[in-house]
Amino acid sequence: YSQLPINGDGDLTFARTGTSGVPNATRVNEQGLIEDVNADVPRLDYSEGGCPSLLLEPTSTNLITYSEDFSDSIWTAFDVTSVPNSITDPSGNLTGTRITALSGVNRAFQTIVVESSSASSRVYTGSFYIKSPNTTSCSIRVGLSTSNTPLTISSEWQKYEAPFTLSANSTFIRLGVDLDNENDIVDIAFGQVEEQTSATSYIPTNGTIETRAKDTSSKTNLQNYINSSEGTCYFYGKALADSNLNRYISLSDNSGSNFVQIRINISNILQARTFKDGSGLETISSPTTDTLNYYKCAVVWDNTKLVFFVNGVKVQEESVDNSYPINTLNTLTFNNSVIGGSANYEGKVKDLRVYDTALTEQELIDLTTI
Repeated sequence: YSQLPINGDGDLTFARTGTSGVPNATRVNEQGLIEDVNADVPRLDYSEGGCPSLLLEPTSTNLITYSEDFSDSIWTAFDVTSVPNSITDPSGNLTGTRITALSGVNRAFQTIVVESSSASSRVYTGSFYIKSPNTTSCSIRVGLSTSNTPLTISSEWQKYEAPFTLSANSTFIRLGVDLDNENDIVDIAFGQVEEQTSATSYIPTNGTIETRAKDTSSKTNLQNYINSSEGTCYFYGKALADSNLNRYISLSDNSGSNFVQIRINISNILQARTFKDGSGLETISSPTTDTLNYYKCAVVWDNTKLVFFVNGVKVQEESVDNSYPINTLNTLTFNNSVIGGSANYEGKVKDLRVYDTALTEQELIDLTTI
């Protein structure tokens, strides 16, 4: 939302492609339940408790065709019993399944996702919500029987995930839960397999694979509210996962000639960047910042300097004229205007502000201290 101006002129536009009024994504609501969210509606996610975060995710597909109906024939039991639709799931509905281990050596409940062969290795991530009334351990399997990932589980629903690299010319992926001992019981819900390096939010399926479009957010015509000659851009959030992609938050003239940016680069390093009149690219890096945890940072620009503060500490100050001509910085995007609006910022956003002055060092320390 927009704090100032309060008339809505600064409110961001948001999009997640889909049919208007039809759910195409999920979030964790204030009550801690997973709920559907309609197309083009931003997701304020409460999965970490307390105040919510704006959730910005990439496009992803759940390759499991029955993510909740564990009675379907795609799911197979080995040395276990399964009782579908007997447990209240993380949405509050009765679709969870109870798995009980029998005697034997397999003690697994699984499905197989068939994928076309590939000329190169591809990374997938499988995930379940799991809890147990009588054990604290089990395993999640994504791929071969040797790919089991041991878990420490609790009596409350938690999401667990595990990656798997599908080798060249392989054609299938397993997703399953393995129990350690006879009479162990686990409850499962919401099976998901994605071609991603980490799991994203739950994508429900019922007979076919389903795709959630990426979240995008931006705002143009901000020239009356952004002071191009000096200012401060403040961000409080975290990345969803390490990535080999650049991810940006940009103030610009909607071109590649003038911008102030906060970037996580391909090496997962947090950076401040400025570019003026198509030349003089300046970059300050904060290589020790763990962007998978929440961080606070601020970029300051004016006619004498570029300054970058992260988590209450001044990373660096560069002597450079970053005073842009009036009304130059008029667009805010969660991507990079330099390359046509791609390289979306993928993460959780707690707070984003653009001040019309270059804040003092003490103000920056106060603002960015975690």
